[in-house]
Amino acid sequence: MKYKAVLFDLDDTLLKTATIKWAHHKAVAKQFYNIDLTDEVLAKHWGMPFEPMIAILYQRADTPENMLKARTRHWKINFSKMSRKMDL
Repeated sequence: MKYKAVLFDLDDTLLKTATIKWAHHKAVAKQFYNIDLTDEVLAKHWGMPFEPMIAILYQRADTPENMLKARTRHWKINFSKMSRKMDL
């Protein structure tokens, strides 16, 4: 099938992706690093390049590689649960 259009929703107009991403960062920070990440901290650093942003959000509690692995692991586990519920 040939696509006629591609939609990009970078400002949360169609889907509230930032809300989901913020909740995910809060969960990773708490679960892996025992950090209570606030909306204020997220808002201050949101939009930075990814690796420097997670280093700040997770207070340099680990190497960038391990912080990314923790984030990815958490996402896969939780997305897997959600996708089963939604029959994806």
